[in-house]
Amino acid sequence: MRACLAVLALTASSCIVLVVQGGGVGDAGPTQEINLPDGGVGYLLPDGGITRSLVQAICQREPADGGPGTTVYFDASGSNPTPGSEITGYRWSFGDGEDAGGPLLSAVSHVYRDAGLYRAVLTVTDNTPASGSTTCPAVTISP
Repeated sequence: MRACLAVLALTASSCIVLVVQGGGVGDAGPTQEINLPDGGVGYLLPDGGITRSLVQAICQREPADGGPGTTVYFDASGSNPTPGSEITGYRWSFGDGEDAGGPLLSAVSHVYRDAGLYRAVLTVTDNTPASGSTTCPAVTISP
């Protein structure tokens, strides 16, 4: 899918709206740094899109599945901040109504008590501050 970029500048209100659709950072990475109309820095992506954030949230987990009471271990240590910055926080939403987060929580464990299919979401923030999110591989808890 090709990304589309629309920039609207209203001089009377000094408002600049940047709309980016499609595309994402993905594995291809940015092709070049660009200056945005609002004075910020963006990154041109291989698919033609533009992103402000290069934070890459990466989530791994084990075991794959289990029964009620299974402890699942999540690891975000493979995540990457925007170049030249550092990760300052991790936020985990486990898909069952429970959350955890903090600056040192790159690896966490969570107990799933009830049968079901759960999709945990990881959000990583860096000190620019920018953030990136990903959905972890689904966890199936069988009865």
